[in-house]
Amino acid sequence: MKKNRIIFFATLLAGIIFLIFGRVKYLDHNSRKENQKKQVGTYIFDISKTVLGPYQINAKEYEKLILVFYDNKEFEFNMIVPFINDIRGIWKSSGSGLEEWNNIYFDSWDYSTGITGEQFTQCCDSDSTFYFNGMTPRKGAVPIQKIWFRKVFTPIGAKVSGG
Repeated sequence: MKKNRIIFFATLLAGIIFLIFGRVKYLDHNSRKENQKKQVGTYIFDISKTVLGPYQINAKEYEKLILVFYDNKEFEFNMIVPFINDIRGIWKSSGSGLEEWNNIYFDSWDYSTGITGEQFTQCCDSDSTFYFNGMTPRKGAVPIQKIWFRKVFTPIGAKVSGG
């Protein structure tokens, strides 16, 4: 009798744990899709929030830097700059947790070597901005710790690719 109770409660506990983790995964998938919807759009380089360091001398030129996140999970910068390694690739949105980062993956990088994507925060703060955290610069260039962008356009009715 005691053995049957133990088996019953162990099975019940396992079922509850399974349901909780299944629900968390479902909620995370939904929060990723919502985050992706928020991120899709066109952004301009926020030169007022970015500390350019040695690149300050060319600040006027960098004001023209534009980034587009497409709803098919691709991204593209409109120009080559020394403090960003490449101009296109794919991006992945994170969930809605406080410590969660979105990531971009440059087309030119070999990710089979263990290289991870570049991190960026979720959009959008109250001023429609986000930043890349310590992005890898082009070869021989000096990195910038936080590269800020401000949203200027969101496509109406943007469709979002699945998970």
